[in-house]
Amino acid sequence: KLMAINLGDLVIKQAVEVSKIIAIINETGAKPEWLELSIPENEIAKNPDLVIPVIEQLVAAGLTVAIDDFGSDTSVLALIKTIPAQIIEIDPAFIRTLPNNADDAEIVNFSIAMLHELGKTVTAKEVETEQQLEFLKASGCDVIQGHLLSRPLPPKEAKALIESLPDFAW
Repeated sequence: KLMAINLGDLVIKQAVEVSKIIAIINETGAKPEWLELSIPENEIAKNPDLVIPVIEQLVAAGLTVAIDDFGSDTSVLALIKTIPAQIIEIDPAFIRTLPNNADDAEIVNFSIAMLHELGKTVTAKEVETEQQLEFLKASGCDVIQGHLLSRPLPPKEAKALIESLPDFAW
């Protein structure tokens, strides 16, 4: 993926029209696989009957959908198996205390295992230390984001960094 777009509360405000998103992709010559559309878990919890059909439409259109801040609202846990989002991003509140907080470590381990059983890709956000990275690697986390890899950079510096990175797959 080249670009992640957080839809935030746009779905709840009914400002997301899948047909317009597809039209923009087609007009620009972009490809759906270049994008990851992220929807915060708390937005799903607020109105699952509105948000889940939008996720279904986005996935049916060939777009990748991520659920952001997984674990921040336990009411979504019961729905997670029915939501077709391909990527689940663990709430950074659980990542920040790793590996020292045993409760958060257990939650992260359980979440990764459960989400893998459901065929989801798991992302850990706000990874800042080597200890967090090693814990997540041992737990089977698929993708990490955070300051451990890089602080925010201007576009030219970000491009140079991306081009110089080794393969981080484990």
